Amino acid sequence: MRRLLCLLSFAPVLFGPAGGWATFAADELLPGSFWTDRQFVAGFIGSYGINSATEPSLTADEQQFLLELAAIIPTNQPLAMARIETGIQTGTATVAPAELPLEEPERSRRRRDEPKPCEVKLTNLARLHYTLGNLQVQEGQTDAAIQSYRAAIGLFPNYLNAQKNLGIVLVRGGNLSEARGPLLRAVELGAVDGNLYGLLGTCYVSERNFRSAELAYNQAMLLAPDRKEWRLGAARALFSMSRYEEAVGLFAELIENEPGNAEFWTFQANCFIALNQPLKAAYNYEVVRELGAAKPATLNALADIYLSRNLPEVALEAYLAAFESDPLAGANTAIRSAEVLAARRAVIPAGTLLKRVTELAGDDLDATQRARMLRIESKLALAEGEDARAATIMEELLEQDADDGEIIILLARYYGRIENVEKAEVLFDRAARLPGFEAEAHLRRAQMLASPKLQRFDRAIEHLKRAQEIEPKENVQRYLEALERRARAARG
Repeated sequence: MRRLLCLLSFAPVLFGPAGGWATFAADELLPGSFWTDRQFVAGFIGSYGINSATEPSLTADEQQFLLELAAIIPTNQPLAMARIETGIQTGTATVAPAELPLEEPERSRRRRDEPKPCEVKLTNLARLHYTLGNLQVQEGQTDAAIQSYRAAIGLFPNYLNAQKNLGIVLVRGGNLSEARGPLLRAVELGAVDGNLYGLLGTCYVSERNFRSAELAYNQAMLLAPDRKEWRLGAARALFSMSRYEEAVGLFAELIENEPGNAEFWTFQANCFIALNQPLKAAYNYEVVRELGAAKPATLNALADIYLSRNLPEVALEAYLAAFESDPLAGANTAIRSAEVLAARRAVIPAGTLLKRVTELAGDDLDATQRARMLRIESKLALAEGEDARAATIMEELLEQDADDGEIIILLARYYGRIENVEKAEVLFDRAARLPGFEAEAHLRRAQMLASPKLQRFDRAIEHLKRAQEIEPKENVQRYLEALERRARAARG
């Protein structure tokens, strides 16, 4: 069909089943007799059915020239292009007079003389520029084709097919902002084409004009109901406008027609997340996993859902699958997942994930990643009651970063628990000088001073008041008031 698309006064390219562009050889789909079919040839040269409002007219000479081109194009496109270019430059062409194909009985009855070449005048060049553009597209000369279509439009601004083809080629080249104008003009001129509306919707999406995109995609779905690309585009536009319920419905239609398409399940899961329906999203992610198409991001999202439902062991399995699918690229995310598990006090899952990161990516971790892992290990050790091991790790971390306020405070609290108050207070003083950690340092210091073993209430109250000055909190205020009552009671 490749050569047919060059000859017809329509777009020379079609969208293939996967949304890409596809062309077809003529002999794959058409019999050889097609090229000499009376109706086809007449239609190509434009001898009938011309809409004078949207198609440039042709003189008899120009029809004769195009008729000769119709015979050349199927077998020698470069020659046809050269002849068109010469005709545009000179305004003339030498042709052998030709007639429309005759039926066999009529042909046998008519005697033919040898045709003699003659020179014809070419005055209405818009159709030639347009035809040249179609051929240039087929030859991969996209930039030249764009110039040819623009030249055709310059000569005949209402040239519907030239506007349409220009828009299509610009979209194909990624020039969506430029493509919108000619596509929209083709619609204004009366084009009724689902793919054209779909491409127009894509242009609007690129401009974040989602409402117009939705309207264009709706027209595309109406005129080309079997094109999944336009239904998918409409669903994405709805998602971008936070119309998640409607998007879920469109994705459901896509899934029903193509249940093995993991992309549709994933997009619908994103809608469920936005609708705060995590279990429905998890179901979709599991389907994607069963289809063998789960990417690390999908598996991590699934694990996060399980963890939010207090299922750390199930979450760990998904976190591990995500990391093991690409250990080098996934190390940062896996460490983040271990941090989340540790924060939820899921000690064993967090430790298991850290161990796996060390096994598969340990030699490739940078200093920052190693420090993050040490930090997690220290917190896990604290959670397991291994304070001494945790303190050793934290001392190592402070050697790498002396201004790590979180670790300084954790280490100070450790020394407070083992009653090394002097060292603890030195560390609390150090943390209180770090921006962002002042209030936390005073609060934790007050808790140490007010402990049953120390009961230094007055000093604890001073630090609590300082913490409230820096960062007032209602729960800290209640703690302060309770401590003041205890201090008064202790004084009698």
